Amino acid sequence: MARSLFVLLLTVVFAFALHAQTNAYVPNQNSGTVSVINTATNTVTATITVGSSPDGVVASPDGSRVYVSNFGNGTVSVIDTASNTVVATIVTGGAPANLTITPDGTTLYVPDEFGNSVFVVDTASNTVTGSVVVGFGPLSASVLPNGTRAYVGNFFDGTISVIDTATNTVIASIAATTFPTLMHVTPDGTRLYVTDEFLNSVVAIDTATNTVVATISIGGEEVFGLAPTRDNKKIYVGTFGSNTVSIIDRATNNVVPPLITVGTNPVGMEFTPDGKFLYVANFGDNTVSVISIATNGVVATIPVGGGPLGLDITDLTVPFRRFDIDALVTTHQEFIEVGSFTLGNLSKGIDPVHTPVKVTVGTFSLTIPAGKFLKIDGTPNYIFQGAIHGMNVLFILTGDPAARSFAYFVDVHGPDLTTQPNPVNAGLTIGNNAGTDTVRHF
Repeated sequence: MARSLFVLLLTVVFAFALHAQTNAYVPNQNSGTVSVINTATNTVTATITVGSSPDGVVASPDGSRVYVSNFGNGTVSVIDTASNTVVATIVTGGAPANLTITPDGTTLYVPDEFGNSVFVVDTASNTVTGSVVVGFGPLSASVLPNGTRAYVGNFFDGTISVIDTATNTVIASIAATTFPTLMHVTPDGTRLYVTDEFLNSVVAIDTATNTVVATISIGGEEVFGLAPTRDNKKIYVGTFGSNTVSIIDRATNNVVPPLITVGTNPVGMEFTPDGKFLYVANFGDNTVSVISIATNGVVATIPVGGGPLGLDITDLTVPFRRFDIDALVTTHQEFIEVGSFTLGNLSKGIDPVHTPVKVTVGTFSLTIPAGKFLKIDGTPNYIFQGAIHGMNVLFILTGDPAARSFAYFVDVHGPDLTTQPNPVNAGLTIGNNAGTDTVRHF
């Protein structure tokens, strides 16, 4: 059956797409709000009330949710990006700081700065499922692109805790610098860069060996936020006390010109998905500076709320223009699904190699993490075959990049979906593209 269904798939083609809307989300610590910036117009399009003293922010990989840690009242606010409203509040307790999310979007790691631990949050249920004891004063966290390790900077003891995300245990402690402040793993996953607020430096850590390979003096006063470029070539670093952004050349680990003047007290920063612009939250003057990477100059200054601290940027979830499940066959130990879809007009397209793919059938969901799919040489087709959470999965995506429609085949051994409602709501999410359908299963 699987072979014949795959043959049918080869007759279906798929699509290019236009530009999706991209938003920056900026927590304003003094206002208890999050400013939403449309990066196409550089205007604030919404202001969302969250918890007390919002600090860190991270978007889900599919762009459907934004998570904001509220340092002042021990919570994490969950924002639905489609409506820009808070749809859930996760009670963590403690003092949640700069949080991070796994590439498959299933788990948040939330440092508790005063509790010397990291909360582990299940995003499906929006509940704390455990905690991991780390060093003294965990302030920030970052996850490898393959999702296997989470790094946590412990501000008061100068160490970086390395967490195995499969077991949620600390497997290494890196003596990194005196006051690890904020951190960011590079897109290629080979380096972790960590700022030191008081030594005015950045350390580079080799993630394969968990050793410090460079300490880079930035100069200025209070080196704070940082962001790697999408092409892995440079690191942009903000200096809180000097109101500037410096640039590190990754090839040499040297600071290179120019020195870019931004607003007062730059902290959080992030690049747009296309890598062309860097957005910098300026805590001291309640603005966001927009830097063009082509010129390394500020091209816009956007007023936001009081005390902008963190910043993250995401492409919003774009619904498929058409999504059809052509067949859904369930047994007690397997299900097979065949479907097709057309991208929405605002979609930037799909990239299964570098984005997570999620399949849902009723209450069941399965996420294939980013980096698992392979592109079949010489074709526009993609395939994943392997184990996910003990289930054997085959997922085939076929198409033609000159057209506008996709087709897929998925075969999963392990789950029993015969108890799901009939008909059942089922869905597919690839990156920030998503769709649902109601279908009978047999």
